[in-house]
Amino acid sequence: MEWFNPVLTTVAMVVWGMVVKYWPALAKVPNNLISIMNVLIGFLVKLVSPEPAHAGLTEVAGTAANALGWAMPLLQAIAARQVHETFLRPLFLLFGIKRAG
Repeated sequence: MEWFNPVLTTVAMVVWGMVVKYWPALAKVPNNLISIMNVLIGFLVKLVSPEPAHAGLTEVAGTAANALGWAMPLLQAIAARQVHETFLRPLFLLFGIKRAG
């Protein structure tokens, strides 16, 4: 899974959110569940992906970098939501693509 970097994780989160919003079979899924699933996707990717080496850092800095790395799934979920709300949703409205349900 070393090819599954943070950018691809964020793209997967955006795609998951769009599938839930625009696929009629998932129209009843609550919006809050999209963000929760995005964070879980990020944590699962974090668990199976290799950690970067922090050999050049001191022990304290390396520990802080690892701790901040575990916050990345939350930040990616926020970024995925913002990408959808700020860029994709207005684009879909412009082209007449409506949400399911």
